[in-house]
Amino acid sequence: MMEVEAPGVAPVTTVDPATTAMETAPTEAELLALPDELLSCCCEGLEVKSLVALELTCRRLRELVSSDTMRWRQAVKDKWGKAYNSDILDAAAVIAGGWKQLFAEKYDPERRQTTFVSPVKSEVAAILSVIKGTGPTVPHLKRVSNFPSSSPRAAPTTPPSPPYGTSPVCVTIPMPDNEPSPLSIVCCVDGSSSVTEEDFWAMKDFLRSLVSSLRESHPEAQLSLLQFNQTVKRELPALTPVGPAAMVAVQSMKQLMGSTDIEKPLATAGSILAAADDGGSGSGDKVILLLSDGQTHMEELAKSEAQVRKAAETCGARFYALGVGRDVDEDGLRRVAAGTLLPARSHLKPVQQGAYFTLRRQRSRR
Repeated sequence: MMEVEAPGVAPVTTVDPATTAMETAPTEAELLALPDELLSCCCEGLEVKSLVALELTCRRLRELVSSDTMRWRQAVKDKWGKAYNSDILDAAAVIAGGWKQLFAEKYDPERRQTTFVSPVKSEVAAILSVIKGTGPTVPHLKRVSNFPSSSPRAAPTTPPSPPYGTSPVCVTIPMPDNEPSPLSIVCCVDGSSSVTEEDFWAMKDFLRSLVSSLRESHPEAQLSLLQFNQTVKRELPALTPVGPAAMVAVQSMKQLMGSTDIEKPLATAGSILAAADDGGSGSGDKVILLLSDGQTHMEELAKSEAQVRKAAETCGARFYALGVGRDVDEDGLRRVAAGTLLPARSHLKPVQQGAYFTLRRQRSRR
């Protein structure tokens, strides 16, 4: 404080704001004397960068910030809640060891400004758990109206479905209520020319992770591997136990190149699962896995959706599409996955049957 004098005027006392702030600011001892609840309230509204800086001040604040699960969960949801694979964030956080760990895992690729976006390790594990039927139920994609087609069609007799989107709708297929059934998976890998060498390697890397994961959690599982362009090549033709032969088939797969026909491998996959059902060797949970950039014409996507729906109806197959490529047709692959939405029947157990995940695509330019 200081006094200001003027001729004929009584002295006036002024206050220096900076000095007052220094005198009234709490000391470190006074701040740390607050209970955790009040300290947590003091942290509200802080950005992640400020939270990290606060962690570096002392052990107590580091423990307080690190253990604030809800704050880190909100930070992850705010940043990636509307991005790719957002439906599996909760499961990925459990696998990562917490929301803060997941934030750090996802933030690192962005900090390095990588050209492509892809799921981090914890998200890959979450996707694998969904495929194996041991993970969370993801919101189903609503069925959509027919794909545009150049050929004439009769007028639909039922009202058109609403536009696709996420919805907590579950489909239902016959499933026993006892122990988990044996798992049979048919993988359809896009080897056409629209898939780059790096994209093809990413598909193989995911399949290697799938085989390794199955050998640990589902040693009784069976796998069939198809690669396709305009034709279908059976890399692992029959449903084979997930042993060395399955890993060798993935490792030795060479890209075919050529054009793309997604309907053919999906039809072949459905036939393999149906034949296993008829032979009694494929009873249990069934999955069709499509790894592709989805680059084909709309009429073929409509036929692909029909094949997926047929497999779901005839043998209860679940279907998952994984988008890989520089220019992934995510809308088309989502619509194919939505083909597994079947009419619900009350006497059957609800089971999630289809979803789309991003495996590798070019980062959007802002």
